[in-house]
Amino acid sequence: MKTLRFVCVLTAAILISFSSLAGAQTAQPVEAVPNVTGMKATEAQRMLIQKGWKAGMEYRTVADPKQDGTVLATRPPAGTRVSKQQVLILVAGKLSEQVRVPSVTGMPLAEAQKVLVANKLNAQVTHQPVAEPQRNGVVIAQKTAVGTPLAPGSMVPVV
Repeated sequence: MKTLRFVCVLTAAILISFSSLAGAQTAQPVEAVPNVTGMKATEAQRMLIQKGWKAGMEYRTVADPKQDGTVLATRPPAGTRVSKQQVLILVAGKLSEQVRVPSVTGMPLAEAQKVLVANKLNAQVTHQPVAEPQRNGVVIAQKTAVGTPLAPGSMVPVV
């Protein structure tokens, strides 16, 4: 009986030792995620890979041209301690598609609306009485300057 108990305890001790050794060999060291916010995304990704990290990219639409191609954030956030085997996601800015406002002043309203729609824009119409009957139904002013870049679907105020 004592021998059987001894064998069981010895077997359990050996199993525990081997399992803890195996876990020690597979455990990955953890390090703080570097702060790469503000860097050019391609440079940040290259640097992280050179330092042994796995890095992927995700893009978020931005309106500011200064943020185009720049790292806005990381997932997990900078400073978080993770294994280098975990993939870091660099969230970079990508400039939204923009269109330029065409000139529609002097056009009949229906034609002006067609031109704006053809340029992926919409007319926001304000009616104003005019003294000359021939100017009735004609765009007499546009409040957004010609050539101004806007996001597709934006409203262009016309009078």
